Amino acid sequence: MEKKLAIWQLVLSEAQHVIGDIVEMGGVLTYQVLTDKLNRRYGPGGQADVFVAQLRVIRRQPEEHLQALGLRVRRLTASAYPEMPWEAIDRLARGHYLDAIEEPEVRAGVFRAHPNTLDEAVSAAIETEVAGISLTTDKV
Repeated sequence: MEKKLAIWQLVLSEAQHVIGDIVEMGGVLTYQVLTDKLNRRYGPGGQADVFVAQLRVIRRQPEEHLQALGLRVRRLTASAYPEMPWEAIDRLARGHYLDAIEEPEVRAGVFRAHPNTLDEAVSAAIETEVAGISLTTDKV
């Protein structure tokens, strides 16, 4: 209950700051003006640059499954480009996904598959990784 109260107080405090900014600038305070300002400040589009920066440095973590990496890339890409159509987001996500994979064999397998979507790229990466594991196991 204390956490809920703390969050509520923080939200109220931030809304009061936004209201103060509007009034100080001589603006008319309406519900629409307030929600627009709050959305611009805290909505997904307001943090798009942060998500773009995260996409530039995203890499597969040790022990991270390729499918989990694909989900992470998809979410970040959708957050980084909220105004774009889904097809364009998927195309960008496919490229960021490939950049996030550092294993040369897996990257090569994805390139050879010529995926059209992020899902196809994830499937190709998984198939390549599994094939590599089975080849290594067969040699032992």
